[in-house]
Amino acid sequence: MNLTSNEDLRKVPDSNPFGATVGYRSLIYEEVLRELVKHKELLRRKDTHIRELKDYIDNLLVRVMEETPSILRVPYEPSRRAANSPVVNKTEGLSEKPEVQSTTGGLLLSLYLVAIIGNLLILLATISHSHLHTPMYFFLSNLSFSVICFTSTTVSKMLVNIQTQNKVITYAGCIT
Repeated sequence: MNLTSNEDLRKVPDSNPFGATVGYRSLIYEEVLRELVKHKELLRRKDTHIRELKDYIDNLLVRVMEETPSILRVPYEPSRRAANSPVVNKTEGLSEKPEVQSTTGGLLLSLYLVAIIGNLLILLATISHSHLHTPMYFFLSNLSFSVICFTSTTVSKMLVNIQTQNKVITYAGCIT
């Protein structure tokens, strides 16, 4: 087996980590050195190409900064500083129309109930059947419990915000 081109070397199966050396076993020392030199040249060309791309990106960024510096400027507004402002995020994605809000609330409530019921069924199945007391089902039940906790806090808060039309999430609201 005399593998001399890169295409021949790619045909060697990857299943064995040492299988890549199969193509080199029948080569003599000089042929192995030639292959090594070819691979070093290929790596050198790729490194050169990467350096050229980095230089191109740097030059492009410099041009953007020179021609349109306003893109990179963010006006300073003391009221928007995170340390002093109690507001983290304003939810603007929800509609102002009451019929759309009630539809969204109903959809969220139904998805919430499906998630809770499904995860409760998983928990009950793993607890009640003794042949499911294996590590895999232990971790699956822990995951189900964490999903129940997460959806109970997140979706209930979202439903309350939809009903009260409160579109502000505060730092304290993130913690609780």
